[in-house]
Amino acid sequence: MAGTYHSTDDLLIEVDWNNVINDSDENGQQETSTQIKLDPSSGAPIIPLSEESDDIPKDSIEMKFKMNNINSNQVVYFSNETVKCLYPVTIDEASIDNSEGYIEYVTKIFEIYDSLGEDRIFNIPMMGLINKMNNRNHDYNVNLSMEMMISELEIFIDKIKNDCTKINRFYQLENCLSILNCLRIMYFIMDGSEEDSVMNGNDMSKNQIENDKKRQIFINGLIKWVNRSDGEPNADFIEQVFDSTEQLGEEELPENSPQGARDSHVFETEIFWKLINQLIIRGLFSQAIGCIDRSGLKEYLLAQCDVSSNALLDIISLLKEYPADSLSTFREWKNLALELLQNYSMNDDISISGDLRDSIEDTLLIISGDKNCILKYSQFWYESICGFYLFYIPSLELIKTEYLAWSIKKNTINVVNSWEVASKDLMQGKIYPILPILEKYDLATSSFTSGLCQAKGLLEPEIEEQYGIVNYMINSFAFEICSKMNNKKLWPIAIGLICNNPNNSNTYKRITIGELIAHFPYETNDDLEWLLSICAEWKLIDVAKKIYMQLGNTMMYEGNTIEAMKNFSKGGNIEMVKHYSWMLFEASILQSKPLDDIILNTIVSDDASKIDSDIPEEILDKMVTNTMRQTLSPYGVLFKFFQLIEEEKFSSALELLLLLINFQYLPKHYLVLITSKLLYPIYLMDDTKKVSEESILILIEVIEKEWDCKDEKSIIIYQRVIAEEYEKESEHMNLDQDDKQNRKATNYPGTIEDFLKQVRRLLNFKLCDDYIIL
Repeated sequence: MAGTYHSTDDLLIEVDWNNVINDSDENGQQETSTQIKLDPSSGAPIIPLSEESDDIPKDSIEMKFKMNNINSNQVVYFSNETVKCLYPVTIDEASIDNSEGYIEYVTKIFEIYDSLGEDRIFNIPMMGLINKMNNRNHDYNVNLSMEMMISELEIFIDKIKNDCTKINRFYQLENCLSILNCLRIMYFIMDGSEEDSVMNGNDMSKNQIENDKKRQIFINGLIKWVNRSDGEPNADFIEQVFDSTEQLGEEELPENSPQGARDSHVFETEIFWKLINQLIIRGLFSQAIGCIDRSGLKEYLLAQCDVSSNALLDIISLLKEYPADSLSTFREWKNLALELLQNYSMNDDISISGDLRDSIEDTLLIISGDKNCILKYSQFWYESICGFYLFYIPSLELIKTEYLAWSIKKNTINVVNSWEVASKDLMQGKIYPILPILEKYDLATSSFTSGLCQAKGLLEPEIEEQYGIVNYMINSFAFEICSKMNNKKLWPIAIGLICNNPNNSNTYKRITIGELIAHFPYETNDDLEWLLSICAEWKLIDVAKKIYMQLGNTMMYEGNTIEAMKNFSKGGNIEMVKHYSWMLFEASILQSKPLDDIILNTIVSDDASKIDSDIPEEILDKMVTNTMRQTLSPYGVLFKFFQLIEEEKFSSALELLLLLINFQYLPKHYLVLITSKLLYPIYLMDDTKKVSEESILILIEVIEKEWDCKDEKSIIIYQRVIAEEYEKESEHMNLDQDDKQNRKATNYPGTIEDFLKQVRRLLNFKLCDDYIIL
């Protein structure tokens, strides 16, 4: 069946049972993974369910869908009172990546962001002594963090690029990488003005060396951004250029071949020069030189025209020596290019075809920075931007203003490619719009990117929505880790994100962390210690108590009663500790011997050697709280009682029994239990067991004062005692089931009232025996 979300508080869904989708596998097990589709009219997600039983009504019926605020396991139930079943529904998040590679990637980029420390906050001092060195260190740390994050993203992409099942994921991350590469070159390399001392004619300085280094990093980043973003021109296209017009070797041509066949060269084609110039504009100089070498152009010009041959060799030399690492050298380099262009254009001794001469001249125009020629040979807007920066004027400001405008006027932006749209926004100084685009592809990348943008000061603090989206993205990713990624290794990252987010107040952090860690899927003691350390750090006392209670319930469910009681005690729930202490006490009396629990018996024993326990004292101290020792003291007395009975020290054992019976906090119904299971069979029914007058008087006084035949718990526990006695006698006599039902316990009256009379009578007999003996 399928239902769609409606905009109501309860997210009610109207279900058409005619659209049942059976997601059961061959064994009838419901698939927990479902594929979400969208309703064609409303666009809301359609949630497929599985038909789990024949009791599900097949007619149209209102169904309620309840979202789970902890994880992706939701619940469906029906408003019809006759249908009592709950149906689990798991909503898959297509964007969630739980692979080991992604988890490692998230861990690495969190470590990068976390290591920023105080540099996560952008703060420019507006008054007093401004320390420029501190500002430089801040910029350096943030820039380095962006570079490291991009490097980690490249490593992750490289791991999945050959996995055919992750093609879509690969392209999503490549889009992220293209946007980040553009963001980095525009805002995370060049800090301050590019027109440094070199432009003013000053001598070489430390500032110049630093800026030259930035220039080289920027140019490498620019070339990398342009070429990785679209992968053009690719190797297949280059091969097509050469395969379509490759000149055959002289030895391969027939003797009678026409002269035109011998003169056909790839470098005489328009597509070849488009390829060469595109490679140059993109900064792929070595590839361009390689294509020239392969074409045979150098050999041809050497034989045909010395001027053109020298010009080509000079072009190759200029490309090989392009000064990416020095702005001052670039000025000299460009003067040489302009001089070469002028000499070649004005030379009349050129003996090659006009088309070939024009092609060589176009290449000279490009490396000389001619605007029109760069635009002519650029197929994409970002290509021409690269060409302008490499050969026209290397200015970041001109990229943001003139270069972008010229380029998109010639080659419009492909709005289908979101990385192009985001890159254009970045060049126009718009940081805020790129964050939702990144979020669409990967929330982790977008979250840390938003944090670095804030740290760099690229977002306006006075514009609330800009800082708001940073806050939203970082916190959202933290919540996604806790609710959807199903990997507890990432929980410290989620907590760290909330703590490190400079937009979160301490109150928000404390409340949010307290809400999240209560749902941590702990499994080991290390998990518990981590949880409790978080509680201690943020003073989450109530949360710590909840964790102890959850752990206690888990331990109790697994049968680890002592561990459960310890956690209940640490959680401050003394009533639970008392309850289970009395349960142990009750269980021991019912079986008329100590419980088979070495830890418990070691706790209450004053001589561990008697129970063959080798539990170290320090371990025992960690397992037992003072509250537990106090609440387990009745069981401790009972345990010693059984030891004395086993040693046939009945008088001493009776003293302990009297202590229990006369204990002021003993629950009323346990008086009946102790009397019926211990006092009655061991002392009252056995004439050989002597009971002193003082003991008898104590027993009579307590019974008269505390025994309540109308107490419901007392009645129930007595009925249980006699039921067990019936069972024991029946098994001993090998009776069948019918005979068992018709029997009564020989030694126990059928009602609690009659049992009270029997106890009084036997106590009187014991008292008389004591007098007779005297």
